[in-house]
Amino acid sequence: MKKKMLYLHERHGRLYVRVPYRKADGRWTTKEQRVYSEREAMDAIASIKHQLGEGGPATFDGERMTFADLLAEYRRTHPNKHRWYLDPMERYFGSRRIRSITYGDLKRFKQAREDIKKANGEDRKPATINRELEQLRGVLLLAVRHGWLLRNPFQAGPPLMVKSEEEHRDRVPTPFEEARLLAVCIPPREHLRPLIIATRDTGLRKSALLSLSWADVDLQNGLLLVPRGNQYKRRPKMIAMTARLRAELERMRAGADPDQKVFGSVKDFKRSYATACRLAGIEGLRFNDWRHGFATDLLEAGIPERIAMKAMGHANASTHQIYANLDERISRQIAEALDRLHAQRSGDEIHHPSSEMIQ
Repeated sequence: MKKKMLYLHERHGRLYVRVPYRKADGRWTTKEQRVYSEREAMDAIASIKHQLGEGGPATFDGERMTFADLLAEYRRTHPNKHRWYLDPMERYFGSRRIRSITYGDLKRFKQAREDIKKANGEDRKPATINRELEQLRGVLLLAVRHGWLLRNPFQAGPPLMVKSEEEHRDRVPTPFEEARLLAVCIPPREHLRPLIIATRDTGLRKSALLSLSWADVDLQNGLLLVPRGNQYKRRPKMIAMTARLRAELERMRAGADPDQKVFGSVKDFKRSYATACRLAGIEGLRFNDWRHGFATDLLEAGIPERIAMKAMGHANASTHQIYANLDERISRQIAEALDRLHAQRSGDEIHHPSSEMIQ
């Protein structure tokens, strides 16, 4: 009598393999697959065991997962992501199974986003397309981390995000523009003043500033902890505050809990910033340009280029290894040099017609 093959079952005249495995929550379940012969059954059993060994129990959770399901999980774990990045990809991929999405699909999505305004004679900037693709890559990476995808389809071909195609801005705010803009940061725009000073004197991005809690601020020693993340891994772990930034934070600190956000409930300030620029008579100055102003100030203040690159996180891998020992002492030197620069500027007379003064 022929011995029955383990995991092979017959139901209504059809052959199936059923391989049991334990899910992440500890419960047992089975992975079932239709086969047509014992030889095919052996291959199917081996394939199922290999997938379990590679991706773990979650590997089969992704078989039926749609992109909409994945995006819902991404929104849950990243509640602050803006809809204008996520909604287009949801409309494009929607009910597609995530395991059916290929590198070619990603290329077609990129082309679709590039074509979105061509009918109106407008071209979308490469930087905008790259930001959308970065968000899509992050969504798919979540599936890889959970084992729902074995590989991110972005890795199946040449890079889709070409940074060299982006237009590099060289707009840097002048001291005169800074004075005019800070002068209009009064109610109802007073929340802009510490944000502008903070990004100008630390080089931190807007997202990093808004994520800061008071637990990251050491007012006694005048230090800020740099947020975690790949975009800050080349920066020192702390930033020494300039005198004016420290004064702004001391004014705001009263009564705040350690876990409370430094900038409170501010989520976005595009409208108020645009209004402030209009009132100050400043055109074409984005909030991110203040970060470029920080880099320029470092050079103007006499900070050696290699230290300035480290402070901004702009060093390449070899330079980072050489100068990775930037410590609190050097960080304080940077803040003190910026203080001297600010004091020098305040002592210089800025010439402009009195009619241009802001009322």
